[in-house]
Amino acid sequence: MHHHGPQLADVLADLSLPGTSTRVVDVGCGNGDDVRWLHDAGFDAIGIDIDESCIREAMSRTQHANITWHVGSAVSLPCPDASCVLIADRGCLHHMPTDDRLRYAAEVGRVLVPGGVWVIRDAVGHHGQVDEIDEAGVQRLAHAAGTAIESCVVEGMPGGHAWLIAVLRRVGDAPRS
Repeated sequence: MHHHGPQLADVLADLSLPGTSTRVVDVGCGNGDDVRWLHDAGFDAIGIDIDESCIREAMSRTQHANITWHVGSAVSLPCPDASCVLIADRGCLHHMPTDDRLRYAAEVGRVLVPGGVWVIRDAVGHHGQVDEIDEAGVQRLAHAAGTAIESCVVEGMPGGHAWLIAVLRRVGDAPRS
């Protein structure tokens, strides 16, 4: 049984996003549920997953022609610098080797607009999980991404699972050209 964890709508309900862009990326988008929700909420939504079968499944479930799907890696996001207001990640990080996590964080920092938000939702305490995310890990990611931690909580979910939910906001001015 797949545990979705906290819903993106709940996390975003209290967040202000900059009005400088509408582009959002769901990293590790799986079957595309969050991407479709983001599209329906008015965003220019991009779904990326390293697993081609996930992207095929997402496309088969999607009627919207104006959602962009990519087979690709979190360490190479298909977006220009400072072009995204939101990077959403549900359950992607714990699959990554530690070195890749920091490369991914730097990539998130590259694509987020100033004031843009990286929402991380990751399972903790799963049996056999190699390297789960903890608060110290979130701090390392925040630093690598040039973001400040706005919130970081662990919430219990039905079935005894717990999820870490972190909101990181890009700091600083727009990149100088």
